[in-house]
Amino acid sequence: MFPIHFHVHKSVAIPYPREKIQQIFKQHDANGDGCLSLEELATAYGELGSIIPNLRAHLSLFHADANGDGKINSEEMESLINYAMSLGYRIK
Repeated sequence: MFPIHFHVHKSVAIPYPREKIQQIFKQHDANGDGCLSLEELATAYGELGSIIPNLRAHLSLFHADANGDGKINSEEMESLINYAMSLGYRIK
């Protein structure tokens, strides 16, 4: 009888660095207006790996849209990134 050996490769998911999250959000400013709309936020959260990107986009506006215009502008970006960082997205 031959022994059977199984080797399991475990991968460690690394948290996204702050700079990478910021880069992903900036890349999703599809119309180049310097703001992130609900739709642009949803596509960014999809790239980050959210299974509910539309909900995350709505919650981002709740957390970071200080002036209530329905978009994230450059002044609100820091709050958006802080919120996204708190969600613990990891590089796969």
